[in-house]
Amino acid sequence: MTEKLCVVCLKRFTGSVAAVAVHELDDRIDNPPTPHGILSGSSRPPVRAENLGLCPEHQEYYNEGLVAVIEIFTVRNQEEYNAVASQAEGRTGNMLYLPKEMVQKLADFPPNNAAVFCERETFERIKAASKDVWS
Repeated sequence: MTEKLCVVCLKRFTGSVAAVAVHELDDRIDNPPTPHGILSGSSRPPVRAENLGLCPEHQEYYNEGLVAVIEIFTVRNQEEYNAVASQAEGRTGNMLYLPKEMVQKLADFPPNNAAVFCERETFERIKAASKDVWS
């Protein structure tokens, strides 16, 4: 059993879970829009830090097919992006949980990711596009 940091809530926990991947959705300059017009894929690779995982609560959400969509402040480089997975400073505090299938429809989203980080404009578009999911 190793100590891990939950990529969603940033709580430390002890567990034997595998490291999780998180991905950023970025629709800026070098990515052409996808056919659905909401988001494009990311030019940045997923963050795969060995000490990141999902606490029991967020692992349960992931097992139920939900993905955490976490809003982050604008990042200028790969180092800043890598830091948002393990530090609260890069996060705005806004988060949605959406069905994985919906996130995959909105974006070029790797199917095994537990969390998605996106900047404010992208987060707002996801929020608007998903407003009827839970009604």
